[in-house]
Amino acid sequence: MKHKLKQDHGALRARHYPPLAEQVGAMMKAIEALGAGKAIPPDAAAVIEAVTAVKNTFPKPKKEVK
Repeated sequence: MKHKLKQDHGALRARHYPPLAEQVGAMMKAIEALGAGKAIPPDAAAVIEAVTAVKNTFPKPKKEVK
């Protein structure tokens, strides 16, 4: 019989996300660029992609329908 250990997706994500200051800086650059009608700078886009990759790697568990 196999036992699957349940791990908290939030804790797993937290260990793999870029540092919070880096995430906030990327968000600010993205907001400023979009507000000026410009493209998101590559360094900010890279942080956003890193966060998305972590979310995809450690998805939230699906809620059970009762």
